[in-house]
Amino acid sequence: MLYAQVAVTHKNLAVPDLVIIGIYFALVFGIGLYFARKERTSEDYFLAGRNVGWFFIGASLFVSNISTEHFIGLSGTGASSGLAVGHFEWLACLILLILGWVFVPSLLSWIASLGVMAVFLSAYDIPVSFHTLMRIAGGNSIANVTSVTPGGAGVTQAFNVASLNGIASPQDATAYSVAQQLVMTAWNLIFGIAMVVWAFGWSGGRPGFPGGSRSPAHSRWSVSMVAVVRVAASSGE
Repeated sequence: MLYAQVAVTHKNLAVPDLVIIGIYFALVFGIGLYFARKERTSEDYFLAGRNVGWFFIGASLFVSNISTEHFIGLSGTGASSGLAVGHFEWLACLILLILGWVFVPSLLSWIASLGVMAVFLSAYDIPVSFHTLMRIAGGNSIANVTSVTPGGAGVTQAFNVASLNGIASPQDATAYSVAQQLVMTAWNLIFGIAMVVWAFGWSGGRPGFPGGSRSPAHSRWSVSMVAVVRVAASSGE
């Protein structure tokens, strides 16, 4: 048995239950009316006048989440069917962290890539639609996996022409693909160099690699070139 059967003693609310519920509602309404008299603008109501510290903001978010669902829903389900329902909340801690640190950044990056595609398609007078964007995104994904050239050069263009078949001419599709890949490669190079300079600086920085005899300047230049090459190789997606 995964859970134990719990005998239900009564189904009707007794006087103590009604008293507790009445006190709860009176307290909630009292607090609401007290603070409602102080608020003057929508900013005061929704943002507390922007005068609340981080601790109270986090506590408010937590309390808003731990509400009726937990006090009544999960408690009632746990009382009737056992504590197995608690696995939902135990796993939520891990799943929410994975969602926030892995899936959300990936989703935002994917949405941004769709926006870049739409801008370049419009520049070459190619009709922009969700179907077109999905075809190009799917072709780019396959090209990135199957290509053997740096950044998928040539292979990406072939897949883009195939993806835009019937939507744009092969010449327009090739021009769009080449222009997008060149611009994105240039942007990735500039961004990669800027990040390396920001992290290591043009002068100073860390000494040479442990156990190596190279000078600090040569080590920084090697690290910079490796980072730039990696960024360039991943461009054009």
